[in-house]
Amino acid sequence: VVENSLIYRTGDGMECTRGTSYTTYRNNTLWVTANDVSPRSQGIECAGAGNHHISILNNSFMGFSDGLQLNQASDVLVQGNRITATTYAITSAGKNVVIKNNVISGNRMGIGPAATSSVTISNNQIFNNGQPILSLPTSAGGTTNASSPALLGIDLKVDGPTPNDLEDRCADHLPDCDGLQNYPVLSENSSWSSNGLTLVGSLASRPSATYTIEAFGNHQLNPAGFGEGELYLGTTSVTTDASGHASFTVSIPAGTQPADASQPLYFTVTATNPAGSTSEFSAPIRLSRQE
Repeated sequence: VVENSLIYRTGDGMECTRGTSYTTYRNNTLWVTANDVSPRSQGIECAGAGNHHISILNNSFMGFSDGLQLNQASDVLVQGNRITATTYAITSAGKNVVIKNNVISGNRMGIGPAATSSVTISNNQIFNNGQPILSLPTSAGGTTNASSPALLGIDLKVDGPTPNDLEDRCADHLPDCDGLQNYPVLSENSSWSSNGLTLVGSLASRPSATYTIEAFGNHQLNPAGFGEGELYLGTTSVTTDASGHASFTVSIPAGTQPADASQPLYFTVTATNPAGSTSEFSAPIRLSRQE
């Protein structure tokens, strides 16, 4: 257990590397950037092989090229952390990685799962990313490319928006064939009134499987123009038919809908498949509450 430490103006704050297992990092504060200096290095970096069963709990990260660079680490729990002012808040190529109940805000990119990873992203507060934050050329992570499209709250492959796989792109003529989870699509039939919020949408994915849909509200789009997940609203599950399609409705009762209803909000949803991989945020829809 590594806990209750203040670690600042370093290269890497901490490492879980080359065989680290059953280790907990909790209640630490790590920061590296001061006076507008570009980020460098990682808050916590998992390098090399054999890193597993790692818990990263209730830490604060500020100003790194990567807050958490998990690489191939597997069986990782990332919970209750605050990550801000980094180039990439979290990147992961590992299996059985769970990222939940974190605040990820004010970074260039929020969470970046690799194409071969299994990363569950649930009940986080992700907003105001898409910032023009670049890393130093000497950094082991992040980016020095001002034109990099990695400006999303969730960015599969860390390469900008990933389009959904449709039937005509897949050899089996079923949707969602590239190993990256398709995001849901919200319908203009969604509505918000004093009686509650109803988000209606559809999902095209693997057939005859059950998916978790999470819904979010946002006061504004991020600086790059994308929707994220500022306000967690609720969840539902949906099962696709034999062709891989499903419709869903997320109903948020009046007593639990967003408290600030005086202005329009942007709503988004994500989908998580049975293997635990979460999609990017859907395209947002903008709704005003109707009395």
